[in-house]
Amino acid sequence: MSIIEDAAETVDLIEPWIYSQIVNDAQIMALIGGEDRVSGTMSTDDPTVPYISILMQSTRDIQGNAGSIIANESLYQVKVVDATGSWDDLIPVAARLKAVLHHPGECLTVP
Repeated sequence: MSIIEDAAETVDLIEPWIYSQIVNDAQIMALIGGEDRVSGTMSTDDPTVPYISILMQSTRDIQGNAGSIIANESLYQVKVVDATGSWDDLIPVAARLKAVLHHPGECLTVP
């Protein structure tokens, strides 16, 4: 499988899960001003600040016997962007993103 196929598979499966976790959280939406302020790898519009950026950094399929894909390792950067120059404005959004996306001790499976 090529990196292009890996990337398309990842953007079709993992990124929509990350996106849904963010836009379905009322606290995050209140802090940034709505769903149109979440930008992903395949987004074509420039969002208004503040916004959340979801960017795929790398992906790799893990193959088992006979080339069967048994897992996928994907690294995403999820960050909040603002133009105020103040960390104080971003800390509540970053803290909520961490609470929504990170589940220490759990194994998350993307449907």
